[in-house]
Amino acid sequence: MGHFYLFVLMSVLLILLPGPDNVIATKNTLTLGRKGGLKTTLGICSALLIHTLAAVVGLSAIIVKSAFLFSIFNPDYS
Repeated sequence: MGHFYLFVLMSVLLILLPGPDNVIATKNTLTLGRKGGLKTTLGICSALLIHTLAAVVGLSAIIVKSAFLFSIFNPDYS
């Protein structure tokens, strides 16, 4: 049970701490102004979208190749 409390503590700390994308957006906003901050934020969001789409396509390819996994998501599949 001691590991559970350590896990909860670390999870809370990781949620509260800003990630590198927040740090770079803040830095660019302070040095380049509002326009630079908005461009940085747009770039970060675009990268996250591309990364998510790549993950979804890869996961979809694995599900289609596996009859068992495909049957979990599509119960009508025989």
